[in-house]
Amino acid sequence: MKTKSALVATCLLLACSALAQTPDSVDQFIRSEMQKRQIPGLALLIIRHGNIVKAQGYGFSNVELQVPVKPETVFQSAQSANSSRQPPS
Repeated sequence: MKTKSALVATCLLLACSALAQTPDSVDQFIRSEMQKRQIPGLALLIIRHGNIVKAQGYGFSNVELQVPVKPETVFQSAQSANSSRQPPS
């Protein structure tokens, strides 16, 4: 869950930051953050005033098979065990 939250927060940060930058600097920023945060792949969609400004995939959706991310790639959410639950009696 922590990884999922970090990924969502990162994507929001990337999208907000991207609006104020040129397309080349958006790509550089995303690739830099992916490397820093060890994100293997992400799909980015930026919408401004109801219009798609940028739709692009970065990295790999499956690192082992080297499957590139496309803008339409759907990622599976990870589930984490709830550590606050007590074992059954």
